[in-house]
Amino acid sequence: DRPFVCFSWRYRDAFLTLSTDRLVVTGHKGWSSAFATHCSEKDKWYFEVEVLPCETQNLRFIGYSQESLPPLKAHWRVGWACRYQTYDVPIGGNLHSFALCGACNETPMLATGGLKRRLAGEASCRDLPLLKEGDIIGCFLTLHEPRWWLPDPRKDPKLHEFLQAGILCSPDAQPPCVVNEGAWIEFSVNGERLGRVFEGMIGNGVYHPAVSLYMGAKLRLNPGPNFSFPPPPSEGFQPCSEMRRPHIP
Repeated sequence: DRPFVCFSWRYRDAFLTLSTDRLVVTGHKGWSSAFATHCSEKDKWYFEVEVLPCETQNLRFIGYSQESLPPLKAHWRVGWACRYQTYDVPIGGNLHSFALCGACNETPMLATGGLKRRLAGEASCRDLPLLKEGDIIGCFLTLHEPRWWLPDPRKDPKLHEFLQAGILCSPDAQPPCVVNEGAWIEFSVNGERLGRVFEGMIGNGVYHPAVSLYMGAKLRLNPGPNFSFPPPPSEGFQPCSEMRRPHIP
């Protein structure tokens, strides 16, 4: 695989299209997810994603002409996820993934555990930006040293087929969420930070930068170190370009 951080050829849905450098991903019709090649279980991390012009107009549906199709709208999710899901579902759909959800001309929302909700806290005190093409989404993650480790899935023969697909559990029997005390996530839009979210909900685990796309959405990953809106050095965030490869491939 590539020596640098990019979207993984393995940890992604087969319907997604990756650019040659594997930093740009284009969605198909239904929800599909792509995880980065590298990950971490502790420390402070940051990456950015650029919202590119969608390719909804290039989608084709058998039995429908372009003129007869109802209006289609691209949606995307950006955030952090453990490999406890199949890649044909969006991140934010279980307790081990956390996402900012967006679409053009809509305000951002949050998702985890299969539920979407509005941003609260600092962001509720001001008007949230309407998302658009060209926006830069910043993703912050703070994880503390784990005090509890999940069992090694390689010791369970029943999980072999999932491990072959790059998944660390049976998606129908995900491990428990043991909270990583003091962990938090934050998102920003074009450098405007939206406040800490998911505090008290983030479990111990190995987290990858991850995205999900729907109806031709298109995103560009920037793992660093050169960012459009870098965090202040005093905050101690590392670029995801410095992450390690997973111990369990």
